Amino acid sequence: MAPRLGSIRDSFSLPSAASRLKANLDPVVPPAVGLPGFRRLTLWKGAPLQVSFRLSSSDGEPMDLAGSEMVFTFAWEGGELTLSSAADEVEVDEAGGLVTLALSPEQSAPFPAGGSAVQYQLTRVIAAAPYPIVHGPVDVYQWMP
Repeated sequence: MAPRLGSIRDSFSLPSAASRLKANLDPVVPPAVGLPGFRRLTLWKGAPLQVSFRLSSSDGEPMDLAGSEMVFTFAWEGGELTLSSAADEVEVDEAGGLVTLALSPEQSAPFPAGGSAVQYQLTRVIAAAPYPIVHGPVDVYQWMP
């Protein structure tokens, strides 16, 4: 079944009990110009996380990201983390419309545990103008002692 406009297929796996929750999110089509998509992310506090978004136009073609800076922002009460392709912190396949972020354990460690305590947004910046692409809550789980 083909994804609906603005839909996304989510696949989460935990390959080893000690390390990694990986989110493969594909594809993302903004529902309308200027209106970002909504997706929930899940991660284990202090664990690495890899998130990939394949950005597609409404006709299903990969979005051309040439000349764009892609910025991930994570915000929570008392903190913020911003990562950008301009600083080589976000990987971008310009022709394929693929944006990949890999958070390290040190980067996710300050996130407060709990549902929706952390919010994120992926923004495309073109000529200093920001265009939100996708946003949503991050559910952060904490390992039991």
